[in-house]
Amino acid sequence: MSDEAGFLLIFAVVNMANYKLAKETKSSKWISLTGAVLCFTALIILMLQQFDTNLNGAIIGLSIIAVSYLMETVYKKAISKSR
Repeated sequence: MSDEAGFLLIFAVVNMANYKLAKETKSSKWISLTGAVLCFTALIILMLQQFDTNLNGAIIGLSIIAVSYLMETVYKKAISKSR
């Protein structure tokens, strides 16, 4: 998976976080939501293109994302149980 996919994912998540915190950051919710939607859309299009041209790279990239998400979920559950 290319570096661009990582950037798109990070920017999408940052935009979603700002969407949720728009009152605290005094920012426009619709701009953040639009940014997140466009980043996720671009990421999907990029991944579809990667599946056509570099299947192994796309699978490895998606695996890294899935493992990262799983580790974060397990960590959050472990922290919440310890409190």
